[in-house]
Amino acid sequence: MTPYREKRRRQADTLHADPFEPSEPISPSPREAVPHARILAENPDGRLSADNAHYLTKVLRLRPGARFFLTDGSGLELLCQLQDSETYVVLSSERPQREAAVDFTVFLPLLKGDRLDYLIEKLVELGVTRFVPFLSRYSCVTTPSESKQARWNNIARAAMLQAGGCLVPRFEPVTTLAHLPPPDDQVLAFVLHEIAPNEAAEAIPDLVSASGLSIREVRLLSGPEGGLSGEEVGSLERAGWRRLWLGTRRLRADTAPIAALAGLHCHWRSLMGLGGPGHSSVREPGSKHDCRA
Repeated sequence: MTPYREKRRRQADTLHADPFEPSEPISPSPREAVPHARILAENPDGRLSADNAHYLTKVLRLRPGARFFLTDGSGLELLCQLQDSETYVVLSSERPQREAAVDFTVFLPLLKGDRLDYLIEKLVELGVTRFVPFLSRYSCVTTPSESKQARWNNIARAAMLQAGGCLVPRFEPVTTLAHLPPPDDQVLAFVLHEIAPNEAAEAIPDLVSASGLSIREVRLLSGPEGGLSGEEVGSLERAGWRRLWLGTRRLRADTAPIAALAGLHCHWRSLMGLGGPGHSSVREPGSKHDCRA
């Protein structure tokens, strides 16, 4: 092969290389952690599960001595150092303030295809920690299989890790609108529904300015592809749910909850726990995971 052809081959290899696949094993400075190296272990014991070991050493190609983050899924985050392909040591622990100041629950309509997968992923990235799938009059999908529910859990956990969260989202059993418990005084429950021109509804800025901050949970509910019937919306309103209006455009079933939650992020910063880039974390020097010298 001529030098010219060899040069062109190397250029082509570079252009078609996978940008997410490191060309060399990652070996950061001893004091630095790889930001996207985050794993979940509900009972941290110094040993890596097979999946976590594969991700760190084969996918990210971390070497012994590299630092990574581990969360137990209940709010605690550990800074760890890789010892070998199967073990690690904990350097410090903290409870980072990255979650919303209240619990966010989304009542999920069962959607066709994989559209619910996308919706779950984006809602977890926005801070949702609890999902309640439901069936309604115009639902096009029946009760999901166990494999699909397991897939939802995997998608939610991956999205939590990617977004820097430390609380594993949980899924409640599939229910119906008739069996939803009414919200109490410390719960704001919103049902997303389009309105006729002569009807009245509350927009996000109006709800934010009219609502106090002494609440513990926010609930969002939107309908499936066929929407919610007028009777269903009326029953929810009589039970204490508030109709929330997102504007004159008609949004898809897998878009409306994301738009509503993003709107709450923008207009309700104190409730969402958005303290800016300089927010502090709560360290736990006395915890059993704190192994600093």
